[in-house]
This record gives sequence, C-alpha cells and structure tokens, in this order.
Amino acid sequence: MKTKETVCALGCDIGNGYGFVSYLTDVKQDPMAMLPAQYELSAGMPTAAYITPPEGSPIEVFSSEKGSAEKLIARKPENGMYAVKTRLRERYVTMKNMKQPVSVGSVYAAIARDLLILANEELANRSLPELYDIVLTFPASFSDDLELLNYMTQSIEKLKINGHSVKVVGRLPEPAAVAIDYLYYMQNVAPESIRLKEDHFTVLVYDLGHGTFDVALVTANDREEAYQVIAKDGIPDVGGKDFDEILYQEICRLLKDKFDYVPANARDRESLRREAVRVKHELTDNHESYISPLIGNDRIEEIVITRSRFEELIQYKLVQTLELTQQMMNMYAGKRKIDAVVLSGGASRMPVVKQMLEKIADGIPVMLYRPSEAVSFGAARYAKGIWKEIRAGEKSGKKQPSSLSVSRNPVQKNKLDGRRSETGNDYRSSNRQLEQFTEYRYGIFQEVQGNLKGIVNFVLNQGVKLPAATEKFCLRSPSSRLQIKVYRSVGKQCKVNQALPDDCVSIRWFQFDVPENQECNVLFTVEEDYNITVQCTLPDGSTLYRSTADVIDSVQKQEENA
Repeated sequence: MKTKETVCALGCDIGNGYGFVSYLTDVKQDPMAMLPAQYELSAGMPTAAYITPPEGSPIEVFSSEKGSAEKLIARKPENGMYAVKTRLRERYVTMKNMKQPVSVGSVYAAIARDLLILANEELANRSLPELYDIVLTFPASFSDDLELLNYMTQSIEKLKINGHSVKVVGRLPEPAAVAIDYLYYMQNVAPESIRLKEDHFTVLVYDLGHGTFDVALVTANDREEAYQVIAKDGIPDVGGKDFDEILYQEICRLLKDKFDYVPANARDRESLRREAVRVKHELTDNHESYISPLIGNDRIEEIVITRSRFEELIQYKLVQTLELTQQMMNMYAGKRKIDAVVLSGGASRMPVVKQMLEKIADGIPVMLYRPSEAVSFGAARYAKGIWKEIRAGEKSGKKQPSSLSVSRNPVQKNKLDGRRSETGNDYRSSNRQLEQFTEYRYGIFQEVQGNLKGIVNFVLNQGVKLPAATEKFCLRSPSSRLQIKVYRSVGKQCKVNQALPDDCVSIRWFQFDVPENQECNVLFTVEEDYNITVQCTLPDGSTLYRSTADVIDSVQKQEENA
C-alpha cells in the first residue's frame, strides 16, 4: 500500500554574487532563512570561489573559520572565480598556476556545498533534523539548454556532506520562484491592509541579478489553484557584474586622465574592482561616491563618481532588459491584465531600474520585493508542492529510496504509473504550487521516401501543462535497434505540424533494443524539470524507458573518464 507525503527540501538559490538557502516548516508563514546569524549574511553567502593551486583543490567559498573566499582572492586574484553560473557552459576553464583546467561544475558544486553546510548548522541551531534534499533554481535563459540544466544538477548530486548524498528533488526558473513567494505572501501572509483581495492577479517579474536577467509572467487564478507560468525569458549575460566592470573601467579612466596612474599588477586591479563594487552599492542610496586609492609612494588622491554618470554608463545594458520586458508586455497586451511589476535580484535595487520600468509600465505599480530572499523562499515553497510516495512499512520523514508519483494532464489520454528509469532518476508529479507549460512544439523524426533529409512530425503542442505526454504512436524497426529522434520547434509560436530537421532543434536520439520488424508503442513526456522521458512498449508488453537525464549523465561520465 502506498500513501503520499510532501517532500522536505531546502530552497537553494546559487546566485552569481550571493547564495541563499531557506526552509519552510509552516506553509502559512514565510520560509526561514537558513544562514546562521553570527556570520552576518543577511544579503546571502558570497559565492566568489578561490581555487587552490596547483591541483585546483580545495575550492574555498565560505567557512565558519575563514569566512568568505574573497579575502583569499584579494591576495591572489588569478585564482578566483566570480559569477560561476555565467561560466557553466564553458565546462572547463584554464587558470593560472593550475596543473590542469578547472571544472566549472566543481566550483558550482562547492558553492552548493557551503550553502548546505551553513543550512544544516542553522537547522541544528533550531533543533531541526539534517536536510540534504534541495529544490534548485536557475536563470530562465537556461530553460532551453537541457545539457546545462542536467550538468548543474549532476554536479551538485556528486556531493557528499557529512556522509550524506545531496539530492535535487526539483528545479524551477528563478523568476517563477520569485512569483511564488510574492503571490503567496501577498495573498496569505502580508498585513491585512495590503493583502491581495482578488483571486485573479498577474505579476510580471523583473529579476536583475549579478550575472543574468530574467523576466516572467505568472498568474494566480484562484487561491486553491497552483500559480501558472504564462511566459518566461531571459538574457544570460547581463547583470550586476557588468555594471561592476563598467565602473571599474571608468575608475581606471579617471585615474589615468587625472594622475597618469595605471594599476600595475593583478592585486592592484583587484583592489580597484572591489572599489567599483563598493561605489555601485553606495550609489544606490547616494548621489555621489568618493574613491581614494593609494597611488605611488603612499600618495592618496580622491576622485568622485556621480549617480547620474553611472546611470549614463550602464544605460545601454539596462535598455536590453527593458526591451525584453516590453516585448513580453506587448505580447500579452489585451490578452492578460498585468496587475504589478515585481523587481527582484540585487541589481534591481538601483533607483534607475524602477524609474525606467515605470516609464514603460503605463501606470502598473512597480515595486522592489525581497531582492535577496525571494528566489530561495519561492523554491522552499515549491518544495511543498512535490509529492513523494511512501510505501507500506516506511516511516514518514525517514529517508528511503522512493519514486515521485506521476500525475498527467487530464487532457492527455495516457497515464503512467510512478516508476524509475534505468539510472534511478525519479519522475515527478505535477507540482501543486506552480504549473508550467510547454513553450515549444515537440516531434519525432521520420524517414520519407524520396526525401533524404526526412521530416519531423510534431506530436506535442505548445501550451500543454507539464508534465506533458504525447499520444502513443507505433514505430517499427527493420533491425534490432530502434532509434527515436526527438526534436522541438525553434520558435515559441510554431503553427505548422511538420518541419524539416534543419529547421528544428535536435534534443536527443534515444536507442532501444527491440524485436526486428515488429511494432512498438512509443510515447514521450516533457517533464516539469524539462527533461524528456521516452517510453517504448515492446510486443510482449514489457516497457523500456530512456531519459535525457540518463543520456547526459552517461556523456558526463565519459568526459570525466577521458
């Protein structure tokens, strides 16, 4: 006999500048920040990493004894790595004084490790049990890159902390997490005077972080229903680090023009970069900031940077974010009323961001909301929407091998029982906190007589609630190997039923061992974590499963063994 219980997991936001982790015990209240007070990490844990030469190990981020790795980086800047998520696609980077290239996934995992160590220290402070399951958040612009998402997940799941394995039980886009936290807070937790009274409420989330920009449209339809992600998008290379670099270049220009000074080495350059970060933060609350760097023989000179000059310098970057925001607003103009624009992410604190958004919002309220905590808080609440099956004889709350139940969209005719893939990955149910939908059309490749390129037949539409399963279709292979090639449309507004493979995005080729010249029933599912699961039922009734997560894990292992 099986029963269900919700998953206990931490909400984990591994940011490019700061990381935050939280835990929800009472669904009627806010999640709790899991960063011990004695470390004074109200803005989050700094995520700059120091990679120790020459072996590249240990990777230091934060510890109770040493504090932030930024102190080490100040002494040896060439061994530091900032904004790690912006470098994940590189996989490996060459760094000075290292014997071999450094795995970016290992650096990303080290940040997660230190966040979880802090979280479990705080759990102990609160007399709560240890917890190593997490809901992971990611930039919206990563949604289309399955290999990248699974690389992030699998890098973290290699961790062992205090003898415990780390498990990513769910993942969701960062702006969607912000919306979950904001909407729930405003509907249920906020003071009565500002609490939302209407059931239907749509927010546009503008999330400008340290390394990436995200925008999403999320709707609350009814207090008893899950929130719905209507649209999401992002820019993977615009954020606070760009503003830091722009300020650094301006400081260097002023020092050169006024004092003919150029930083002579990496340590001096790092010192000026830190000044640039300080100036950026200071200009959030002040109209000017002063810099007094050490120049020459202990001579200190002063330069000033005004907020207006800073805003002038970064305007072209901010315009990119506004154009994407305006595009989303225009797309849904007349279709869906936007009730509020919610700012999140550290870089959204800059006054110019709100000012520029108010110009295009056409009277819609624009408000800054928990720029440090909202992503993590939303992820912690999302965790409460994940079901876990408990088999007879298991104790609730005790970690046991289990699979997450699968609940399909009612409009889909095929329902699958809870199951595990050959590599043991769990298949997740539809989340009770947040509903997401297919953004593309998905199809399979089929050979066409007289057409060497073949054709992609789309079998799953846009706008279907995740997890979304296709109808069953029959395939026959002339050999003992059946290859199923899954594609998706390039654009999000695809209207055709067929397309040439060159006009589609190839996701994966899945291979099954099957009887020759016999029909097999096949369907595939787009899961909530964006993985693709393919189910192949053989003539004898047995069923095989393949997943993009399995394939990517296999490829990653081959890379590591090479």
